Amino acid sequence: MQAPPWENRTKLRTIAVNDVQQAGEIAKLAGFRENEVIFYVYGEPAIFYHISAQNRLVGPIGHLDFALPAARNSKVPTFLITGPHAEQSNLFHKQWEKLGNEFELIKTEQAIPSRLVQLNNENSMQLSDPGSYRLYQLKPL
Repeated sequence: MQAPPWENRTKLRTIAVNDVQQAGEIAKLAGFRENEVIFYVYGEPAIFYHISAQNRLVGPIGHLDFALPAARNSKVPTFLITGPHAEQSNLFHKQWEKLGNEFELIKTEQAIPSRLVQLNNENSMQLSDPGSYRLYQLKPL
């Protein structure tokens, strides 16, 4: 299988742009400016990059500790973005069992990984299926 460099790989950018727009609308409805939001991205570096490129406060994470009641110190709308890497993480699933009820699913979008990504993964047959990218909002205390 070849991985041509001209393959369209902009779907994750589109997903990130959509996430920023949706979060901005939610922020405005809550009385904040559209850029007064916090994003946490679980294990998806491309999504992290594209959110950051839109001048939004975003942090890459590998845990859900920010959702613990004792860790919450911000009143602005806070969002979690997950994708295929979270789905493959045992830690994510373990923490989601405890903290998943702290989040509300806002939207889900699908993206097929590029052939380059598929070639880099030992489970390339699985990766040819679309991956789900989910935007959640952390529920207020």
